[in-house]
Amino acid sequence: MSLTPRDPSRASAPRPPLAGVTLSAVLAATLLSACEREITPPKMGSNDIVQTPMSTAQGTASPALGTDSTTMTSSAGDSGSFETMTRDNPTSAGIPGNAQDRRQDTAAASEGAVTSVTAATLNNAERLFITRASEKSQFEILVSELAADKATDPALKSYAAMVAADHKGAGEELKRLAAGHGVALSQALSEQDQRTLAALQRAQGVAFDKQYLQTVGVNEHEKNVATFEQASADAQNPAVKNYVQSTLPTLKAHLDAARKLQVKG
Repeated sequence: MSLTPRDPSRASAPRPPLAGVTLSAVLAATLLSACEREITPPKMGSNDIVQTPMSTAQGTASPALGTDSTTMTSSAGDSGSFETMTRDNPTSAGIPGNAQDRRQDTAAASEGAVTSVTAATLNNAERLFITRASEKSQFEILVSELAADKATDPALKSYAAMVAADHKGAGEELKRLAAGHGVALSQALSEQDQRTLAALQRAQGVAFDKQYLQTVGVNEHEKNVATFEQASADAQNPAVKNYVQSTLPTLKAHLDAARKLQVKG
């Protein structure tokens, strides 16, 4: 038996460490797989996910409901219980206290607005003043227009024309005041004023001048001034008070002019 000698080049060449590398890779893969199995949590089905919180919630919520859960269910089913709580004690029903305060502030503001409107309305005395002032204004316009046309004294004619014009202006302002407060004004004269107007219509010449000057220029204006002064002190309505105070100086000027005409006579 003959032996073939080995090739020196093949005999001296080192063998690659194939088996060692393969073993290390296998060990590393095995360790990694084991770690993944330990770290990765087990997969749960949809039933497990739903059931676990439900049981936990039931276990923790039951003590908070109290010993009598049937009572709470009955209370929740009572449709009128919340409305009752809201009406009797809004804060206990879950409505913030500051919201209730705001409602109370709004109610107080509304009451203040109603009080303001009430204060701006007319009382009976103010309504009576407006109606009588309107009647007197109509009377003085009629008799003064008559005197401006019929008087013999030029100065008296001028005076009568001034009185008629001033009372027309004051009468228009009085109409607006009455309309704004729902006061109906009559165009009819009182019985006394109708008699005075009829007497002046019958008078002639100098007799007419004296009668008009005394009856309308002095007597009527004295009454008007006294009425307006009383209204200025008693009126509560701002519009009425403003009308009285703005008209009163004109009435006093008419009275003073009539007295001067009498002296001049």
